[in-house]
Amino acid sequence: MSRKIILLHNGTRHIRSLRRLLSQYGRVTVVRRRDFKNLIDTTGAILVLSGSPVYYYKEAALTEEMRIIRTHIGPLIGICLGAQLIARHFGGDIVRLKRRRRGVASITTPIGDNTRVFESHKWAITKISRPLVEISRSKDGVEIFRHATKPIYAMQFHPEVRLGRDGHQIFGHIMRELGINSTKPY
Repeated sequence: MSRKIILLHNGTRHIRSLRRLLSQYGRVTVVRRRDFKNLIDTTGAILVLSGSPVYYYKEAALTEEMRIIRTHIGPLIGICLGAQLIARHFGGDIVRLKRRRRGVASITTPIGDNTRVFESHKWAITKISRPLVEISRSKDGVEIFRHATKPIYAMQFHPEVRLGRDGHQIFGHIMRELGINSTKPY
């Protein structure tokens, strides 16, 4: 039986790539922002909060995303804006960068200092608080983190974009940490 994955589409430009990446791990259902309020029972599903062209400073417009983070029981993965919202929910600090980051960047991870990922954002997670645990960092801030006791992981970068050669590998590692194996090759 295929795992149910709910992709919460915040308007990311990379929706096709993200859906293709997620389809390796289960059956993907895309839910658009306007329908988040109708998302009630997500029990047993893997939730993925996508990135967005909506910037963090419009937090008041992101109340449904925050409700989902607060109430979902089960695996939760945040990408870009999704990561920022998870960090913020748990007391992390988010700052606006002087200029937009777009392109391949090096981050430090447990697999090495020259890990290459694709970034596209104007905001950075500069600090996370307990119960979140930092896994990776770049010159701008926290790139990957997890919850200490819950199945929650987040990435500031875009693992679905292949320009960063290591994003898919990192995402696959996180899925295995969550006990979810690939069902088909990418």
